[in-house]
Amino acid sequence: PVDSEAACLLSQRVLLSQGYLLDETKKLSFSGTKFFQQDTDNQTRLKITLTCLSEASGSAIYAVALQSRYELKTTSKNTGLSVAGVGSITLPWDEGKESLVKISDETVTDPEFYSRLFNLLNSYLPANSSETRVD
Repeated sequence: PVDSEAACLLSQRVLLSQGYLLDETKKLSFSGTKFFQQDTDNQTRLKITLTCLSEASGSAIYAVALQSRYELKTTSKNTGLSVAGVGSITLPWDEGKESLVKISDETVTDPEFYSRLFNLLNSYLPANSSETRVD
């Protein structure tokens, strides 16, 4: 059996091996974040949080994933000009300021996603712990 601290360290190695950046690392829980860019205007962030708890037979790892979608937005300014006796004119003035704006958050509920995650965790278990599995 693997204790909860060792299970968390193993889980961190698994996420690092897949290109996740670790953040919010605590003794028995942590998060990993990975960004994907589908095209120049859209980006997806996948954040996986793993919690490792002790059990009588070793430890249990609980996982939840949050998928956030971002879109690139350009902001523009309007500039106005007034001339006495003639009137005013307003023109759009593109300053080219771009920012990523979150457009959605969604908890990943796909069982296949979690199955692949736990299969990967199991592949990192020490060879002498064949009776131990992460489910």
